[in-house]
Amino acid sequence: MLKSDAATICYSVSSAAIYRFYLDADTTFVRDITDDARRLSQLIEEIPTLRQQPKQAEALAEANRELYQLLLGDLYSFFPSRIHIVANGFLEPVSFSSLRMDTEGPARYLGVEHAVSRQFSIKTMQMLQETEMDPDRIGVLGFAPAFENELVDASELRQAGFILPPLTYNQEELRNLAEKSSGKFYYGDEATLDRYQDKAPKYSMLHLATHAISSEVEGLNSRVYLLDDAAEPVSLRAADVSLQPLRAELVTLSACETGGGGLNIVEGRVGLTKAFIAAGARSVVASNWAVDDHATAELMDYFYTATKEGKSPDLALQHARKTYLEVHPGAPPALWAAFEAYGGMVAPQWQEKIDWWKDPMNYLVAVVILLIAGVSLKRLRYA
Repeated sequence: MLKSDAATICYSVSSAAIYRFYLDADTTFVRDITDDARRLSQLIEEIPTLRQQPKQAEALAEANRELYQLLLGDLYSFFPSRIHIVANGFLEPVSFSSLRMDTEGPARYLGVEHAVSRQFSIKTMQMLQETEMDPDRIGVLGFAPAFENELVDASELRQAGFILPPLTYNQEELRNLAEKSSGKFYYGDEATLDRYQDKAPKYSMLHLATHAISSEVEGLNSRVYLLDDAAEPVSLRAADVSLQPLRAELVTLSACETGGGGLNIVEGRVGLTKAFIAAGARSVVASNWAVDDHATAELMDYFYTATKEGKSPDLALQHARKTYLEVHPGAPPALWAAFEAYGGMVAPQWQEKIDWWKDPMNYLVAVVILLIAGVSLKRLRYA
């Protein structure tokens, strides 16, 4: 941490106590926040319900202010521009990026004023940042399947069934990305599980703009949905993801609740995020709640613009949130704060989309190739 420009805040939660550790290049100290445990638990349970009720916007703001004060309020004078957070136990579901830093006046959010990443441990973060990925192809492998109100079986998640409604903007989201980057992009019926499994190990970035279900019962049953050869929904489960080695520098799970999962007594929350990290991804961007299709497409456009400029995932998400609020002043956090970055915060390699017809040299090469081919055919004719 002495070499880092960021601070790391670690919460250690047990049945007996809660400790918070703060580390940066100049400061290290610990605080016992056990006395706040009961109120913290109440707020963490209340906030998801308040978020789903537009009429409770002020109550939600107050809850996020209080949660910020209990978790971080005394640390503000120490904060650098980047913050890594390690939180386990009942603190793991906290959306740190949407915490309110203001006590009055204009809204100030932690994830807008600072670049926030979520970490499983300091050691894991260090390992992921130092790992050489060496993918076969620098570029994006993207999927944006089409759905038509399909009912899928979710009985193993203790749900009788689950409707996958149409996604109006996910294909537009992927087209915006395809305009920025080289790679392979699959839309509608072409966005199949078979194509994912065949190509995912080769690419430096994966982008899945689709539906997802997170299981609090069995985290490894959490899944994102792609399509089979008959264009029917088929699940890519966390358990399956972790079995296929990846060399992706960045995986973006642009769907609802992809950061969720089941709590394991040893591993903490287990779900899609940890599955992609376990498979070999350096960093994962995942959501904390059900996201708005249109807002997400816009947010992802800003996110990849920043990534293309060389920003790491945490900085790119901060840029995306700022830009979204500049375009939509006063927009509620439900629209722009769901996504957080996990893992190694290193800017992914980027290769812009190459339109060969825009380069005059490519026309010259094409003419030379045609001339050589013509001469070869002529020689064959007289041979």
